[in-house]
Amino acid sequence: MLFSAFNTCQNLASVVLEEDGLGSFGFYTLAALYFSLAFAAFLSSALMEKIGLYKCLVIGSFFHFTFVLVNLLPALHKDYPGYQSWLVSLTFIKSMLIVSAVMNGFGAGILWCAFGNYISECATEATKGYFNGLFWFFFMGSQTTGSLIGAFLLGEGFKTTYLYVILASIAIIAVFSFLFVRKPLPHKKSDAETKSDVETDITTPAKITEVN
Repeated sequence: MLFSAFNTCQNLASVVLEEDGLGSFGFYTLAALYFSLAFAAFLSSALMEKIGLYKCLVIGSFFHFTFVLVNLLPALHKDYPGYQSWLVSLTFIKSMLIVSAVMNGFGAGILWCAFGNYISECATEATKGYFNGLFWFFFMGSQTTGSLIGAFLLGEGFKTTYLYVILASIAIIAVFSFLFVRKPLPHKKSDAETKSDVETDITTPAKITEVN
């Protein structure tokens, strides 16, 4: 659900923002997002150790939601030109787009690290391929569902504002769903895993303590 909203928002960013009167600002927004993600990737593992995997899932998904929500502002600017407020001023919109993009990039860094660790907790050596395949099935499927939502709404002549309201609603539901993620039940190790652990113990050099 989260990536159905985010991927659609990201895919439409450069085109929709240009139509909303922001020119090529969508490209700068995406550049800020992925620069932030690259930087966050270096810190994500340490941060996850500090605050925990499950908090990373919630925080990372919430930052994705904020990016989708902020993209509602330029849509309001375009669809309701008579609405006068600082919320729809181009200066405020550009500032919030950059800020939310940086937050989203940071959130993506910790979210992807948390995803990998959670899948590892759920899977055994025998089932890790299945769980990773299942994850990527739903992740890539989100491109399909999100694109269909966008194609239907914009193709039927709905305002861009309605599209982003729906995407933001989907994203916030996804955020709340992460609050109910629980630690997987411990699984019994297979014979192959037990044998691997024994071999590791045998081949690991003993720790030598120096006695003065």
